[in-house]
Amino acid sequence: MDTIKLKHLFGITFCLLFLCLSTPDLYARDKKLANLQTLCSNSEILHINEIIFTDRVTELVITAKGKIFEEYIISKEAYISDENNNKHQVKYAIGIKLDTPSYIPRSGENKIRLFFEPMEKPMEIFDFIDPKRTKIYGIHQKRRRKQS
Repeated sequence: MDTIKLKHLFGITFCLLFLCLSTPDLYARDKKLANLQTLCSNSEILHINEIIFTDRVTELVITAKGKIFEEYIISKEAYISDENNNKHQVKYAIGIKLDTPSYIPRSGENKIRLFFEPMEKPMEIFDFIDPKRTKIYGIHQKRRRKQS
């Protein structure tokens, strides 16, 4: 009977310890910037929708819009650059394969998610650079004008 109580107590203790250690991860606060605009861009196809900052990755949500079957490529050399000119390299993508031609589907747009090395802290303005192709400068959150 005592060994059953000890096993039960051990199980409860282990569960509580696990919950205590994993709680910071569960409640990590992410910052998301949406409603973005750019200062300058050489791309008519790629449009930055939002950026999500976490402690593990920085995620860029992009829409590729254009003529049906229009080709675009995002290379493995792409990075985002923060206010301090720190470069955060792309790690992987969802919605396209890096360094491979992609094409605008019949719907006229394609949703892409790019994942970069994490930024130390969320930034208010940043650049998206693909050295071989696309350069989008001054990506920032659109400010709402006060109505009089």
